[in-house]
Amino acid sequence: MMMPLSEIRRIKESVDPEWRSTVADDVASAWGLDPGTARWWRSSASHVFVVPGAPRRFLRFVPADTEAARRFRQGAELATDFPHVDGLWVARPLPSGSGDRVPTVDTSFGPMSAMLVEEAPGITLDVQSLTPARAREWGQALARFHAAAPRIDSTEPHIYSDEGLLAGPLAHLHGLLGSSEPTHRQMTMHGDFELDNLRFSDAGVAIFDFDESGYGPAACDIALATRALHGEEGADPEPELYAEFLIGYRSQNGFTEEEEAAVETYSLHHSARRAQDCSILDEGFRPSDPLWQQELHDEILAGNAWHRSKVMSAVRELGHDADFFELEH
Repeated sequence: MMMPLSEIRRIKESVDPEWRSTVADDVASAWGLDPGTARWWRSSASHVFVVPGAPRRFLRFVPADTEAARRFRQGAELATDFPHVDGLWVARPLPSGSGDRVPTVDTSFGPMSAMLVEEAPGITLDVQSLTPARAREWGQALARFHAAAPRIDSTEPHIYSDEGLLAGPLAHLHGLLGSSEPTHRQMTMHGDFELDNLRFSDAGVAIFDFDESGYGPAACDIALATRALHGEEGADPEPELYAEFLIGYRSQNGFTEEEEAAVETYSLHHSARRAQDCSILDEGFRPSDPLWQQELHDEILAGNAWHRSKVMSAVRELGHDADFFELEH
């Protein structure tokens, strides 16, 4: 999940023309890196700076004592504890000078929870470059992940975690759609097994970014992983590639027809959260904001509107009133 725009902006404003930041320097010192070594890459779910070398490393950090930091640490623990599995390469956080893989570092912008990871081997694919064979490999990789992932410390289904004010509408939607989640196998979920968090090579699939990990059904994790194949936010649906993904998954792990039928329900739950989640837009729209922030603000609003329309259409198709979803955004 993306950080609030105010947090993204304050770090971007600290970056100089050479892509350096004193905040990143403070964080990088936990691994003994010299000032100016880490260069800004992007800020989204976390701030990411590149550390050149062979292999390259990525310095990632988020404000400490936040929900993002909790998920950051949970994902790091999952990656660290993940067992060796043939065909899977896992990006494990590197220990800092203190031995902590996710240290809390004091910076001029306040304490940050941070990690340093090596660049994953292989190539990055998008839907346009995805072949049927790679789609099957993608599904196989998620099935292997589900089979091998250690149980994380969570007893709540991922789909309902930390919903806050959304709990009421989501519970209502859950009842209307008749989700059969309790009958599905519960397991550790990656939570964001999309193509942009994977790399492919002859040796198998490399996995990184465990920040959205949780506990829940395979059908939910598949729904979250394959959003692009289902035409999310206006993308062209790819039913043939999705079918290949499922063939790959089923070649490694069981997945019943009932679970497959539930994928759309979990996709709708995801859209319900997206439709009302404006926490990212914490500063609203201001003419004085930099152009990139105004454009990102509008892009997020457009995405939320797409998800809201999807959920309202689904609820109305069931013959129910969707007015509960007509909220301020």
